[in-house]
Amino acid sequence: MLNRAIAAAKDFVGAMKAIGIPLAQSSVACECTSYLAMWEMFRQGLGVGLIDVHIGDTDPSIDRAAPSQPGLPFPIWLTAHRDILTNKRLRLVFDFLIEALATRKLG
Repeated sequence: MLNRAIAAAKDFVGAMKAIGIPLAQSSVACECTSYLAMWEMFRQGLGVGLIDVHIGDTDPSIDRAAPSQPGLPFPIWLTAHRDILTNKRLRLVFDFLIEALATRKLG
C-alpha cells in the first residue's frame, strides 16, 4: 500500500523512491522537520517538496512541480486530551473539524 511505503521511509529521499520518483541523496541540500520553515522555504523559491494541495494551490506564489501527478493521500490526525473534549464549545469545534477534514477531496 502506498501510504505504508511512504510511512516506512526514513527520510524524504526514501519517501520519494517509495512513490516511484528516483531521487539521489546528493540532490537534497537541506531537509527540514519544521512544517512552517519548510513552507516559507517553498514560498521563497528555495526548493521543492511535498505539501497538501489544499494549502499549495491557494498560494499564487507556489507552482506544482509535477502538475500531471495526482496528489498523494496522507493521514491527518486530530487529537486532544479527553478532558478537553468534554467542554461543549471545544467539542463543537472538534466535530466541525472532523466533518470538514473528512469531506475534503484530494486535488
